[in-house]
Amino acid sequence: MKNNLKMKSQLLYIDEAMSNYSIDSDDDINPVDYLKSLDLEVFLNNKTTSDILLIKHYENFQNNLKHILKNIYEKNNVSFRDNLVFGKDWDNKEGEIFSEVVYNHISINYDLTIFYDSPGLAKELF
Repeated sequence: MKNNLKMKSQLLYIDEAMSNYSIDSDDDINPVDYLKSLDLEVFLNNKTTSDILLIKHYENFQNNLKHILKNIYEKNNVSFRDNLVFGKDWDNKEGEIFSEVVYNHISINYDLTIFYDSPGLAKELF
């Protein structure tokens, strides 16, 4: 009985303390601010966000660099056809492969702004 009363008084104290506690709207955490506070490693350690970062990096490569690399290959192929490097590609078909080889050897530029613009993409980090 004594333990029961002690437990009830503790529960009443907790209820009273919690009822006096209020969260101001200023104390609410903004999802973008929370994401900005995280290190890159947190994004890379999560499978979903890591995949999104890699896909975004590849899209940036395709949109900004791939066509330039293909053009460089085609120009050099025409200019240096008698050399060993370009001697077997008379139809300029290997520009795509050349650009993919370059992609496999460039450093990845992780752009976290995709998560700041759309915090729902990083919902697993909350």
